[in-house]
Amino acid sequence: MAEYTSNLCDGGTATSDGAAAGYPASNAFDGNESNNFRSADATPPYWIQYQFTKSYAFTKLRMLSLVNRTPDAFKVQGSNNGSDYTDLLSTNFDNNSSWQEFTWSNTVKYSYIRIYITSDISPVEIYINEIELMAFKTAVNGFSGFSPWIF
Repeated sequence: MAEYTSNLCDGGTATSDGAAAGYPASNAFDGNESNNFRSADATPPYWIQYQFTKSYAFTKLRMLSLVNRTPDAFKVQGSNNGSDYTDLLSTNFDNNSSWQEFTWSNTVKYSYIRIYITSDISPVEIYINEIELMAFKTAVNGFSGFSPWIF
């Protein structure tokens, strides 16, 4: 079974292409499940991203949303300049209020991860309570150690 780092969303910068007043992108990365990011409107596509202070080879996303306010189809995208993105995963979110986990194969280090939402469950703005991103833990010199693929 793969072992992952803890959540790496710490100390970076959260942005989106539009947020409802009082519900900024940073709410989705603050570790508080009670508040949320809300999209500015109900017409996808839209995105929310996190710029990390270091680069990692991300392989896991955990996301929490609200029933009937969830994204439907979305992509996880990586970038090192905040403008040119590579698709890492295309998938769908289940319409429930539970944490959902998504994994993919990746060895490329990125300093930006964007959740690019192409459709939503209901024709209303989406709510994202929390987003967490992780990388693999790896074995180093024959013993298990922490290596989040940093450069």
